Amino acid sequence: MHDLRVALRRLRVILRAYAPLLSGEIYERFGKRLRAVAHVTNAARDAEVQIEWIDSGKRGVPPAERPGRRWLRKSLASERKAAYRTVRHEALPEFDRLAHKLRHALEESGPAASDPDAAGMEIRFASEAARRVREYATVLSGSLRRMGPRADEAEVHAARIAVKKLRYLVEPLVQGQVANDVLAPLRELQDCLGDLHDRHVMAQRLSPMLKDAVPQGLRDRLRAGLGAIAERNWQEACFLRGVIGRRYVGARARQVLRAPRDLARQLSLYGMTRDTGRGHSGRTR
Repeated sequence: MHDLRVALRRLRVILRAYAPLLSGEIYERFGKRLRAVAHVTNAARDAEVQIEWIDSGKRGVPPAERPGRRWLRKSLASERKAAYRTVRHEALPEFDRLAHKLRHALEESGPAASDPDAAGMEIRFASEAARRVREYATVLSGSLRRMGPRADEAEVHAARIAVKKLRYLVEPLVQGQVANDVLAPLRELQDCLGDLHDRHVMAQRLSPMLKDAVPQGLRDRLRAGLGAIAERNWQEACFLRGVIGRRYVGARARQVLRAPRDLARQLSLYGMTRDTGRGHSGRTR
């Protein structure tokens, strides 16, 4: 499930970033439909992650808390099973249909069709990649500036999406030690934001269960376990907020974004150098 979702996100990011280099409005034709396929996988992913998180804290659980823990895990497992079925019956067949059409569209509107001059396309690609890396870095910088110590779910979500887009845009452009320098801080930030997002999702699930979404008699029996899980969830959310605040918010955001911005400058210089080196015929010297 994780690999499928990452692949869909990477595909959407790349199609959107390089849409100006493709004819036929590829992203406009396929972007929303790919997003809809990814959306179908959300429930399965959330259930999967929350089950793993509950299992990671099962050691030393007092007997009074076990009924609530078992009940919540069983509920999530049932949701996961139903969500997997939906992914198999809806998301995967729809992606198969989209993949066939997308491959055909890319063959029809690729670089060879829009610019037969390979050197010219290389220059355009470097220029567009530099522009997009700068743009996505600016968006992430703005999201991090808006994140305070009490950032709400919407602010965390915006920053999480922004760092994903920047990371998946940059990944194909770097390798070796440069890749580690550029990508490691982005991966770490993405992991922290993703974990905090998961704590928000769990809090939203638990809140009604501790109030009136569960019948009173059953709620009394489950309260100790659900309450303990809620407390652990809150403590981990507070810890993650502290980590994000210390490492990535404010002036520290510049350190995370320094390497991507350096990459954008190198791409721009590369494009200009290649352009300068071209002869009057349009070919490289």
